[in-house]
Amino acid sequence: MKVLKLSVLILLLAFLGLMIYANVRPYNPSEKLPAVSMSQFTLTPITDTVQFDRVTKSIDKLSGVNAVSLKMGSNTAAVMYCPDKTSPNEVMKLLSDDGRIKVSENDLLQCGKRGCPVMGPMARIDDMIASLNFRK
Repeated sequence: MKVLKLSVLILLLAFLGLMIYANVRPYNPSEKLPAVSMSQFTLTPITDTVQFDRVTKSIDKLSGVNAVSLKMGSNTAAVMYCPDKTSPNEVMKLLSDDGRIKVSENDLLQCGKRGCPVMGPMARIDDMIASLNFRK
């Protein structure tokens, strides 16, 4: 019975300490930035420079798009965007409106919010600390 009480007390103190830490620590600069997602698209290779410039500029002008990576003659395009402002479907619609470009979205490796799968356990700890933060 003493072991159980001691274990519960240790877990309660650890939880309380983690909650205090979550609410007292300063925010990291990356926590202040909006969330960004990335999608990759397979498309018909663009060989015309006028069409290439037009497609690149039209994607870049789309609200919420942060970066576009498109190479002339390549069949892939990568787009970084804010998921609150735009979606991959809007980019696909914009690309396929041209009629000459056939588009499909590629499934990228799901690496979680923090990127690299090696950092997965640390990302879960960060998410737990963020959920205990009442200052939001």
